[in-house]
Amino acid sequence: MCDEFHILTFNMRLFAAPEMWCGAGAWQYFRLDDLLSCTVIEKSNKISETLLYVKLFDADTEDYEHEDILHLQRKFRSCSKMDDVERLLNSKLPFKRYY
Repeated sequence: MCDEFHILTFNMRLFAAPEMWCGAGAWQYFRLDDLLSCTVIEKSNKISETLLYVKLFDADTEDYEHEDILHLQRKFRSCSKMDDVERLLNSKLPFKRYY
């Protein structure tokens, strides 16, 4: 049984991590302009032509399931078009989705 401070995450979709690095392989699915225009990103740094560092929130955050963090993750998924990427990649799986 969950209390008000816990959120069940069984079968939850993947969400954006506190810090992410997008390398050469990411650009076939994500657009740099979409990522850079995402206003919820705390910090970004284009390290090279093919490598982008993105900080969404502090990795030391005590509760990754806090409503504010989940809100940031949802906003990042939206502006990065992560849902579209997830649908595309799921369509390429050779087996049935389980979530």
